[in-house]
Amino acid sequence: MSPLQRIAAGADSQLFEILATLGNQLRFASQSWRIRQNTQTHDEESTTQRVLVVGRINESICFGREFSINQSIQLRAFFMSRKVYVAGKLVPAEQATVSVFDHGLLYGDGIFEGIRVYGGRVFRHREHIDRLYESALAIRLEIPITHPEMIKAVEDTVKANDIIDGYVRLVVTRGSGSLGLDIRRTSNPQVIIIADTISLYPAELYETGMRLVTAATIRNHPGALSPRVKSLNYLNNIMAKIEGTDAGTVEALMLNHNGEVAECTGDNIFIVKHGVLKTPQRDSGILEGITRNAVMKLAVDAGVIVQECVLTRHDIFTADECFLTGTAAEVIAVISLDGRMIGAGTPGPVTADLLKRFRKLTQT
Repeated sequence: MSPLQRIAAGADSQLFEILATLGNQLRFASQSWRIRQNTQTHDEESTTQRVLVVGRINESICFGREFSINQSIQLRAFFMSRKVYVAGKLVPAEQATVSVFDHGLLYGDGIFEGIRVYGGRVFRHREHIDRLYESALAIRLEIPITHPEMIKAVEDTVKANDIIDGYVRLVVTRGSGSLGLDIRRTSNPQVIIIADTISLYPAELYETGMRLVTAATIRNHPGALSPRVKSLNYLNNIMAKIEGTDAGTVEALMLNHNGEVAECTGDNIFIVKHGVLKTPQRDSGILEGITRNAVMKLAVDAGVIVQECVLTRHDIFTADECFLTGTAAEVIAVISLDGRMIGAGTPGPVTADLLKRFRKLTQT
């Protein structure tokens, strides 16, 4: 029985009471569990030393909560029960380690996938695994397990962590090696799978839309490293993200080496103009997103014309609608770029319809 199931069954009454002090409703594995205190709480902490802790409850962040030392230890132990897949087996998160000589750490030499889980099912699982192996092929990284074994490992990790609606981070590193770049001196590539919950953007942005700025940092030149490789070296995106957060936005637009629109730091971008849905083509310096492709298919099925083409900032400024897609972001409207209002300055009807269709897709 998992820790979650024990709490639900009332077997862990003391831990249940500790968690109940956090409020009337918590989110466990993205399922809401109503916790009611039917009896008066005894203030045992009046006779014990109080400590200040920051308790992370999946998507809920509880700042400044106070627990006794004993309660803090139990609470910490509960969250340390998360299981991570590493070295071919599931281990407690605190035991999930790799060598400090792993080239994934030393050089960002590896690949990854971010995958969503909806209703206990891994969304677009095979597409993500196919892209992972394509990335591996592109950088001459030999993944130590087969496609079917990888799929099973992801599903086992999701199940072990009671994830109903959540997120999977799948990482493959080059493995441990020498303090040099020669891949011939590396061995034992590591497969790491983490299953957790995720909330990329504040919920209110899905109602109001987000603002973007254009980053001065351009997308990596495709002649240097193909953006279609989802590598562990995300410094290009991180530097652009810093520009966005410094400007007070949660996301930033990146241009390619030709000054054309590529993508955002973590999402693909779309516009709607005169009823036509447009998005940068694959050779514009983008990662071919799984959610991007799913939304394009939904649009076609809805009778919307879809074009993959060259876009400029001017096209974004003058669009009727704009939105982003991504595994974590799903579908989220953009209402301005660099201070220019897009369309009516609110999420548009095509964006709203595609978000609705996408959410329905995730539940089927």
